[in-house]
Amino acid sequence: MAFCASIDAAKAPGDMARRIAGRAKFFAALDCQCTGVQELSQQRLLDLFEAEGMRRAMGPIRFLAGHLALPWDAGDGVADSDRRRVAAMSFAAQGQPWADDLTAYERHLAAGRKIAPATTRMYVASATALLRTAGVETAAELTQADVRRYLHRYRGRRTNVIRFLSCISGVSGAGFDVGKARRTKPRKREKRILRKASGLLARLEAPRSQREGRALLAAAISVVYGVPLVRVLALRRDQVKAEGSRVVLWKNEQAVELAAPLGIAYGGFAAGSGRLAFPGRNGLQPLTASAVRHQLNDSQRL
Repeated sequence: MAFCASIDAAKAPGDMARRIAGRAKFFAALDCQCTGVQELSQQRLLDLFEAEGMRRAMGPIRFLAGHLALPWDAGDGVADSDRRRVAAMSFAAQGQPWADDLTAYERHLAAGRKIAPATTRMYVASATALLRTAGVETAAELTQADVRRYLHRYRGRRTNVIRFLSCISGVSGAGFDVGKARRTKPRKREKRILRKASGLLARLEAPRSQREGRALLAAAISVVYGVPLVRVLALRRDQVKAEGSRVVLWKNEQAVELAAPLGIAYGGFAAGSGRLAFPGRNGLQPLTASAVRHQLNDSQRL
């Protein structure tokens, strides 16, 4: 009842009755699984609905997080989603002749130097794709020709597959040549960055929507200051000091003061209520890099 009362009727679409009926199913699922609101937490919701279910129920989940003042860690949600995707890949590989090799590789990654869940996901996904593409019975049967064909087909996965090939080499003694990474000349790279930054700043002057403006701003900060896009998107408002057009990001760390055009854009697209500077659609998780790329590519097609 509180959720329905929170809906702004003036902004509600014409099919709101159908939407509320769908939301009732979400609350009914909670009612079946939980004896009271004291059981609700970010982890509990993830266990019940997983990442895709959370995305589909972003309205009521955003309401619950605020209404019940649930502690919410955006980073934990993303990491948990990555771990679940790895588990899903392992489950999907069951029955494949090389499933044990994939499991052994996951144990190898877990036992080594600690790496981010997103990195583990990319490593396992690349290893799975290589084994499927090669059509081998076991990882020990992989040949240089298999690796060459895979890298020709997936040119951007060289770094991700090196760890798997190194793991195989340590067991079988086989060696693989993955070639050298292409290196761009510094001057050429500098020109490319300047061209990209100029294009983003020009488009930031007249974005088609608030969502596109937010994506352009995040991408521009990443390119202009050389900060990984994922770190920009994870920015919290308590890490920002804003005084008019003067905006300092990561004020208590390695501070980055935005140039005037970006500082003004921050006030228009990122300043506001909420804990995150670049919130995603559900308001609880940050905007994703893929969502930013979608916004930028979509606007370029027009």
